[in-house]
Amino acid sequence: MEGTSSARYLNISIAQDRMEASINISYMPDKEGQYPPRFTFEQIKDELYKAGIVFGLLEDNIRKAAYEDNASSVIIAKGEPSVDDEDDVLELKFHVDNELRKLNEDKNGNVDFKSIGAVNSVLKGNVIAVVKTGEKGLEGKDVLGNIIKPQKGKVLRFTVGSGCQLLDEHTIVASIDGKPCMKNNTFYVYKVHEVSEDVDITTGNVIFLGDIIVNGNVKEGMKVHSENSITVNKNVERAEISGKGEIVIKGNVIASSVFGGGEDTFKLSIIDELNVLVIDFKELINAVEEIKTINILGHEASDGQIIKLLLESKFNKLLKQSMIVLTKIISNRGKEDKFVDEFTELLKNKIFGLSPLTIRHYSELNEIIDLIINRIEVLNKDIKVPVNVMLPYCQDSTVESTGNIIINGSGAFVSSISAHNNIYFTKDNSVVRGGYIKASGEIKAKMVGSHGGVVTKMSVGENGHIWIDTAYHNTILQVGNREFILECACKNVHAYLDASHELIIDRLRL
Repeated sequence: MEGTSSARYLNISIAQDRMEASINISYMPDKEGQYPPRFTFEQIKDELYKAGIVFGLLEDNIRKAAYEDNASSVIIAKGEPSVDDEDDVLELKFHVDNELRKLNEDKNGNVDFKSIGAVNSVLKGNVIAVVKTGEKGLEGKDVLGNIIKPQKGKVLRFTVGSGCQLLDEHTIVASIDGKPCMKNNTFYVYKVHEVSEDVDITTGNVIFLGDIIVNGNVKEGMKVHSENSITVNKNVERAEISGKGEIVIKGNVIASSVFGGGEDTFKLSIIDELNVLVIDFKELINAVEEIKTINILGHEASDGQIIKLLLESKFNKLLKQSMIVLTKIISNRGKEDKFVDEFTELLKNKIFGLSPLTIRHYSELNEIIDLIINRIEVLNKDIKVPVNVMLPYCQDSTVESTGNIIINGSGAFVSSISAHNNIYFTKDNSVVRGGYIKASGEIKAKMVGSHGGVVTKMSVGENGHIWIDTAYHNTILQVGNREFILECACKNVHAYLDASHELIIDRLRL
């Protein structure tokens, strides 16, 4: 009769990653209360082998399970995890500014050395970097006996450029006196031109292929230009500083221009302007589609008529923006630029004057969009390694960088500050008062605006974030093409676009 016989059960469970196995054993008595024989140690092992569990058996646990009346989730086998290869480590032997080092550190404290320069000079023969090869890992094995290969470590590949050489396959040394840096995984040592006094009318402008160190001030009307990095140990007043490498200014920047990244700063500004145009033309197309769908102007209105009407009303700034871009390109590259001819021709035939009336279908505007996008791609390919600009304070100045801008002093007053990556105001009591602060990535500031409500604009790209400890009314927060004006003083401000592309302003009222 069913249910009268004794029974015993042994179930084996293997973890999804096959690194652990466990068993459950239970015994059921017959109708007279007699239990079946227990599983022996050998019987349990036989069942494990049948299930393919051949590695990492925990024999003490198996014996324990054999002696228990009921064994629940007893771990009876454990695999041996693999040990991953260690990453190669690059150890710099030259001093890097702590502010710049922090910006290049990841969460584990490792530094991205793609583009970073020295603070101090080195002498010929000095070791500037050592690559420590990571230890090889160990293979592991799961409970089924399968080999687990270790993850390969990150292998550092580098080359040496001018001014340095390999002492051995792991050691880079300077072959000249100068300042070391690393760009695109290539080490260089640049000759240094050091100006021991002020740069003024007596010294003339300073233009040098290598690094420039100015121990004095840069005076009114003067220019300092380097094909690499620039360090100014005092103030810059009514002057121009431009370099293709990192720029560090120890004093204040007053009524001056600072450009980090050389020609790339112009290219990036043009890319920003062109991206705005792409968005505007796409929104113009969307507006035409919406008008046609709702049939606001009637069936007789042609696409060209709708476009002309929109250009004269809601999109009247598009014509002006197009001319601004053309003017900038012509002033920098000249009229011989092929894009200028093609773009001018399209604007003349599609946008300016009465030309929109000749458009049969609004999709013809995509020709302009495609031309702009192609130009953006060409410019992006020309961009070199982003470089940083660092200074304590600027007033009535223009500061631009292809990388990050770090303001590590009292802040900025009525200045235009633009970075292709991020902008950081690092000092706790720093203030941004007036002006336009623009970054593609993120902006982090301590205090923005004033009790009097001076207009201060902070702008980031569509995927960017704005973080402000304290912001006063009339602070404009722009993310992508959406903006918001604070109407009261707030703290802990965070501006960003959500998944629906809506502008979110997290804040607490002061």
